[in-house]
Amino acid sequence: MQTQLDPDTIYQFLKDNDHQFRPLLSSRVNLKDYAVKLATHAVHFILQDKSSGLFAFAAVYFNDFRSKKGFISYINVDRSHQSKGYGRLLMDEIILYGKNHGFKILQLEVSRANTSAISFYQQIGFTSVSSNDDAYFLQLTIKDEKG
Repeated sequence: MQTQLDPDTIYQFLKDNDHQFRPLLSSRVNLKDYAVKLATHAVHFILQDKSSGLFAFAAVYFNDFRSKKGFISYINVDRSHQSKGYGRLLMDEIILYGKNHGFKILQLEVSRANTSAISFYQQIGFTSVSSNDDAYFLQLTIKDEKG
């Protein structure tokens, strides 16, 4: 589901799920500043339920209208909800949003150490376009109805 969250809600989710990242997200960015940036500039996709609240969150920059590229800055499903198809559901919503808004490409960066995420992205159709010592840069072409 696409909705906009406030910086405090985003910060709390980032903080609660920081332990899932290697290296820790908090070792690379100031979580409060990052939450404000995501709240201000990104499109948000969330999954939540009454018992556990917000359990999946993605923030995507759909602001490169010239080249029609979106960038997934953050995507995470709380560990207690992983392996249940929620990550795929979130990605399907992101892809549909991009397609409906005229975007042709989705990009993201993933740590080389995060082999499960790399496998997940490859299953969806992302391919590596470049890399460095720490990360892969992946890309997915958003297909229209014809292709």
